[in-house]
Amino acid sequence: MNSPVQTEALSLAGTLTRQREFGSESNQYRRHSAFGANTAILPLPELNRMPTFAHFTLYVFILALSLVVGCAHEPKPHIDIDLSSPKSAAVSYLRAMSAGDLDSLKALTIGTDEQRKPAEAYSAMIRGLRMYDQAITAHFGSDAIRDDIELKQKLTELVDDRIERTDQGAVLETEDSARVAPGLNGKPLPARPPIILKKDKGVWKVDLAATAERDKSLSPSSAERNQAIGDALLKIATDINRGRYKSFADMQRDADAGMP
Repeated sequence: MNSPVQTEALSLAGTLTRQREFGSESNQYRRHSAFGANTAILPLPELNRMPTFAHFTLYVFILALSLVVGCAHEPKPHIDIDLSSPKSAAVSYLRAMSAGDLDSLKALTIGTDEQRKPAEAYSAMIRGLRMYDQAITAHFGSDAIRDDIELKQKLTELVDDRIERTDQGAVLETEDSARVAPGLNGKPLPARPPIILKKDKGVWKVDLAATAERDKSLSPSSAERNQAIGDALLKIATDINRGRYKSFADMQRDADAGMP
């Protein structure tokens, strides 16, 4: 449903849509509803001299207005966070990355904006994987089944499994610092990197620098690649949703070429 602003803009555009009547010496202009139906004929002879550029400018303005209004209505990701214990803070941190909730991610961490970039890049990669998977399954159906299965397995590994192992992990806690080692039923898994936390003003937060030293996927060296993967997947998903590709094979060629 169009917002009042969009409806008014479309109505204004409609009054400037030119409709020449056969057999008439004068030009008339039709006013259109938001759905394109002719609702009235308004003779506006004074607009006969309106330059083409003005029509183009109005069109650009309406298009930009529609995009702004549409984006304004897109809700930002948000999760509930818990900073009361090292484990709850660590799990909230992973969930914020998974959801793309960058505001919560900032509230959950200790470090500079630069130190936060690897976590944001990891989040961008997760979002790209999700959007790409949703796009191929919606538009290519059975042709995308194999890729859909592989993508969901990858997302499970990167998101669900990581959160679950942290939730079942072992906690080593001192007065103002803690280490949460991913595990199974409280027993740590040595191959999994821990999350390091510090107490800040009475609550627990993830120490970005210390965690990145132990987790290569969240290190500064991985940030650029993770961000590039996320951006490439998001672009191809957008192109799919716009109907750019007639076949799954055509899309795959572009996707493979665009991967960093």
